[in-house]
Amino acid sequence: MTQTNNFITGLIIKEEHYGENAKLLSVLTAENGIMKMKAPGAKNLKSSTHSAVQLFTYSEFSVAKGKGGYLTITGATAKNNFFGLRNDVLNYALACYFSSAVSKVCVNDNSSSDILRLMLNCFFVLSEKKYPPDTVKPFFEIKLASICGFAPDTSYCPSCSSKADTFTFDFFTSGILCKKCARESGAMIKSHRFFQLNSECIKALELLCYSDLKKIFHVRALLSDEKSQMLFREFSERFICNIFESIPKTLSFYNHLMRSIDNEKLRQKQENS
Repeated sequence: MTQTNNFITGLIIKEEHYGENAKLLSVLTAENGIMKMKAPGAKNLKSSTHSAVQLFTYSEFSVAKGKGGYLTITGATAKNNFFGLRNDVLNYALACYFSSAVSKVCVNDNSSSDILRLMLNCFFVLSEKKYPPDTVKPFFEIKLASICGFAPDTSYCPSCSSKADTFTFDFFTSGILCKKCARESGAMIKSHRFFQLNSECIKALELLCYSDLKKIFHVRALLSDEKSQMLFREFSERFICNIFESIPKTLSFYNHLMRSIDNEKLRQKQENS
């Protein structure tokens, strides 16, 4: 890492206890990916940096080289605290999942700027309640995968390079199959390997993967009904977990909360009917 000055701007995506009053922060930056920083006195409510070194805060840090290879924060100013993430348990859980997802992918100098922009955009719309969590989540998952070089192939069959002319997605080859390969691979038989999309989901995938970050929420208009929206949510989660080769604990917790909230809504509806 080349550091020309002692000021760094970034988003805090993880915090760990470090001694009695300090924290060890993981900060997502545009220039250097995820950086480790020690925040002395971060737990002290009277500290001048207290509000700027909280989880999910986007801040400018003044740093100095410290012991153990960590940068030590000597001053910090919050640019956006995203208070709406901490005031809503579902938003908070989703922000935790997004942060763990970013930590799992390879954040390098080429991708970190776009990943930071994606995180800031998603945190903003969640914090300001511009879109519900179940709308933001699949868009984040697909766009993150695309930025990191895992964009699904929706134009040509990944098995034979013919035109992709089915709705069958193959998780093994990460693309839409042609009719011939779908038939030969047994894709019509229900299997965890394959996923049946529809035309709206495929158009949404294409727009998400290749559009500017500012336009990712325009995808919402392409998914015209609840069936397509649910299909896209299910696909995006399976797609990103296939890349991770595991299910993050933060995702399991978010889904648990979603089921609890849905069950409570159903119970209230039944009581009122």
